[in-house]
Amino acid sequence: MAVSKELINQELELAREFLRDADMLLKADSLRSSESRAYYSITHKGTISLFGKEVVKKGIVDREYAKIIGRAFSRREEADYQSGIFIEQEGVKTLVNDAKRFVTEAAMLLKSKKV
Repeated sequence: MAVSKELINQELELAREFLRDADMLLKADSLRSSESRAYYSITHKGTISLFGKEVVKKGIVDREYAKIIGRAFSRREEADYQSGIFIEQEGVKTLVNDAKRFVTEAAMLLKSKKV
């Protein structure tokens, strides 16, 4: 089933909204929630399908983007389900910045029509 350009644009806008939320939550020192929003900017259905194993395997994107997904998943799991751990601000900043790079790369890749 082909994905429409309109749907792709809607998914990218949702990812950007999640990133804005992550930034606001980080500035408000709501670190766990910021990590969660950053994770979902990367992994909601539009972006995760774009950077699936096939895209990385074909060399269309650098393997770093697959690693970003893995790190985001681990950090979000810790933030959401391990109440006893300390969430450091620098780690959250790194995750939010990684998420920004990821969403930017997804948008550029879609515009270039490599996928």
